[in-house]
Amino acid sequence: MTNLLALLVTLVAQDTTGLSPRALAMLDRFPPPRRGEVTLTTQFSTSTAWVGEQVELVTAAWFPRELRDRLRRPPTLRAPTIGGLWSAPTRGTPMLAASRFVDGQIYDLFVAHQILFPLAAGTINSPPAVLSYAVPTSVSFFAPEERTELSSRSATLIVRPVPDDRRLALGNGPTARGLRLAWRAPPEGLRRETPARVELVITGAGNVTLWPEPQIDWPSSVRIYQEPADQAVNRPNGLIAGEKRFRFTVVPDSAGVIPLPAISYPYFDPGTGRVVTARAELLSLAVRPPTARRDRRLLPVEPEPGAAVIAAPVRRGWPVMLLLALLPFVPQLRRRLRRAPITQRAPAPPPEVELRLLLGAPEDAAPQRVARALRHRGVPAAEAREVAVWLGQRDRARYGPDQAADSTPPARISVILARLRRAVRGVATLLLLLPAVLGAQTAEA
Repeated sequence: MTNLLALLVTLVAQDTTGLSPRALAMLDRFPPPRRGEVTLTTQFSTSTAWVGEQVELVTAAWFPRELRDRLRRPPTLRAPTIGGLWSAPTRGTPMLAASRFVDGQIYDLFVAHQILFPLAAGTINSPPAVLSYAVPTSVSFFAPEERTELSSRSATLIVRPVPDDRRLALGNGPTARGLRLAWRAPPEGLRRETPARVELVITGAGNVTLWPEPQIDWPSSVRIYQEPADQAVNRPNGLIAGEKRFRFTVVPDSAGVIPLPAISYPYFDPGTGRVVTARAELLSLAVRPPTARRDRRLLPVEPEPGAAVIAAPVRRGWPVMLLLALLPFVPQLRRRLRRAPITQRAPAPPPEVELRLLLGAPEDAAPQRVARALRHRGVPAAEAREVAVWLGQRDRARYGPDQAADSTPPARISVILARLRRAVRGVATLLLLLPAVLGAQTAEA
């Protein structure tokens, strides 16, 4: 019965879908849990590695399930942070990787996984990992918690440099496995004086981001413009692998054949400890003459001979055309005017009030001011003085003690008012026609 329960616990609890196969293979290397205790261990996937070789750092914590069920908050596992190594992105939170039934108690194994690439030779000692959790002192919700912090032992990694007898052949080549190089170019070839993109693609396993650009001897008959490199990373069997594309824009200067040169790319293989040279074969590209281009220069606009004759009536006779367009609406407007109710016309204002209104003067303007305004409008001086005398009499009759004084309007007042009315109507008509006249002059110009 105990063995059956242990088997069920193992099958149900494991969730290793997000764990690297290389890290998963390390789980059996961790010591089994001790009875009733929380244990924390940190290990490298190997004790020695070459510079630039992929290494796993796994932190594992055995936790009694009975103790974990008593916690109000999940435990916190802080993995080591190491300087001098390139870290590849991995899952940030620890995952439940295994469960075991030991001495009648279930233990869960939580794992934090890091993928590292050492950048320099030497000895690397990882700082300890830290596991923190707080256990309530009683079953009461308000009971205080007893906080516990557990640290692991330090893990050690020895990083070996590339041997001196192979460093000269390697140059600045990377540490990688199974590299392959190939040119990629447009299948239809190139055209003279036409930009096109070619790529040098490197595929294999290793730290794809740090793979350097190969040395390329371009032919002199082509102009080269380098573009940013692109990369795609995958993880077959837990190894960081992928491809890196070095992209170039090429512009051939002449038709013919352009050879993309053969490339030699040395790299250090950590599996064999040897320097291997990956090669890209020479690729010949046909360069054809450029396609015929359409002349995109702007053509001068020349009016047709009859355009001026046709446009002249439109520019000069638009008022007549406007009247003709409004003629159909005249009968309808007349019918509406006939149906409109007859309103009583307001009585005409007194002559002195109308005179001041036509002159644009205030209603209480002095007679001398009105006389000067009349003189500016061409009224003879004698008539202006006669009007001023009459206005003075009207003011004395209205505001003075003798309101019955004689204030008969002068004989020429009706003529003066008629002249002022015509002047006001003429100014209004001119203001209405001014935009139309200006528009006609602009059209003729």
